[in-house]
Amino acid sequence: MNKLNIISGLSTYHTMKECDYLKDNILMFDIPFSLIDLSTTKEMKVILPKDIYHKEIKYSFKESIDKLNRYIQNNKDIRIWTSHYEINSYLLMLYICNYLQNKDCNIYVVFSDEYNKDCYSPACMNAPELNKLKDLEHKLNKNEINSYSSKWLDIVNENSDIRLLEDNNVKSVSYDYLNDYILIKLKKLGSTKISKLTIEIMKDYHLIDLLVFYLIRRLINENKIIIVTKNEDNSFEDIISIK
Repeated sequence: MNKLNIISGLSTYHTMKECDYLKDNILMFDIPFSLIDLSTTKEMKVILPKDIYHKEIKYSFKESIDKLNRYIQNNKDIRIWTSHYEINSYLLMLYICNYLQNKDCNIYVVFSDEYNKDCYSPACMNAPELNKLKDLEHKLNKNEINSYSSKWLDIVNENSDIRLLEDNNVKSVSYDYLNDYILIKLKKLGSTKISKLTIEIMKDYHLIDLLVFYLIRRLINENKIIIVTKNEDNSFEDIISIK
């Protein structure tokens, strides 16, 4: 039987459903591990922060874990799709390694950037590319699984505001961590739309747009960035500048 493909996000899911050799065994997690309170993940619960999502959203991913447990009762091979650049899929890999650490199964990992260094995430690949990427899988040995599991536990214990990938390492940081970077980026761009600045930041850090928007709004509230022209219909289209 084909391996169970564990993926992060709807974009990868929709593309993988077009892959003949992958489409029948997909388990999707749509969890923004990079910005949630990780203390609830042991109970398989997620609380999306109100400040970022404008309302508090709670949901459980227990159903997905139950599906994983049912699968490994009869099949032993799990394939996780991630990259060394996209934080949420990478954290998903760490979480799954921790969860499966002492279970009888084989864990394989594929990194999209090993297919093409410009493929920062499986989400930016098409179906033929995903089919080729599966052939670059790594089977994790016990030491690797234990190492990834330990990293996950460290990150949970730190439970910082947000998590980033820098130099292939997860960094637990505060919301303020990117302040100087954002201000320098905006200074280089000059007066520009929030949407444009958001895109430029996402090219470097591959964070979700709502988080980047929140970090920019914090700097506006701190009076370090000013709104030059306000768009009443869409705040992403506000024109901003360094004060």
